[in-house]
Amino acid sequence: MVEITNTKIKEASDFKDDFIKNGLEHVFTAILDENKYPMKYLCWMFIVPERAVIRHFFITPNSMAIQVQLQEHIFASTGIPMHAETANILSIHDRTKQRNYRDIEDLNLSPLEKAKRHVSVKLVKNMYNNLFEYDGRYDLYENDYKNSKEIKKLNKLGKERRRYTGEIIRNALTNKLAEKSSNDKTDVLRICDLIAMWISVKTSSITYNRMNSDVCVIYDEAFEYYKYKPSNGKYVEVFITDHDVIVGELNEQLKAPLFEETNSDDDLD
Repeated sequence: MVEITNTKIKEASDFKDDFIKNGLEHVFTAILDENKYPMKYLCWMFIVPERAVIRHFFITPNSMAIQVQLQEHIFASTGIPMHAETANILSIHDRTKQRNYRDIEDLNLSPLEKAKRHVSVKLVKNMYNNLFEYDGRYDLYENDYKNSKEIKKLNKLGKERRRYTGEIIRNALTNKLAEKSSNDKTDVLRICDLIAMWISVKTSSITYNRMNSDVCVIYDEAFEYYKYKPSNGKYVEVFITDHDVIVGELNEQLKAPLFEETNSDDDLD
């Protein structure tokens, strides 16, 4: 599904009409304006789709759902039709929606039935933990998974996606910074979100962010921290333990290449 979505992202990148200069940029802005998805999901959608599977390999259907949602957004914003396989998945989902396991919560279960279900869920969790965590088998399984041919292909597809979305994200951040300086909470949060996504592009990692007073705090999966704040009408990176020490100006950092040209190690042959 990641590969299929990449083709739709490319189509969106090439799309333009009398009102839309760049279809992918239009889709990206529309999704941010909705303010619907947490940063983790935005990273999975636009930057590191492979991380949704590698890090959470036991919920692959959720990973697929994120790709389907992005195709839906592309269709809604540009009219580019979804792939036939995606449309089929949505059709099946519509037919089975009433049987979704989450609807169980709405059933009028007796206290005894609720207790039985609670015990059953607990037993399953214990079995899962014993199966994968005992004697490090979980780590061994995850290591084999990450080194599989399928995951190597996903890593390659993730790099391909960042080639399209990276420039869109950087341009959106550059344009936002160029706007008249504002202390409006919405603008401040948008800039912090865009900085987090730009760092995600550069590090190929899921990023998380929050505001601490006027400081945008960002960290990745390796708990590498970055901090940015406005200073004299510009955004600057500051030292993580001393917000008065400036590391560099964000606009200057944005001029650096997004990607380092390296020999690919994702040979699938």
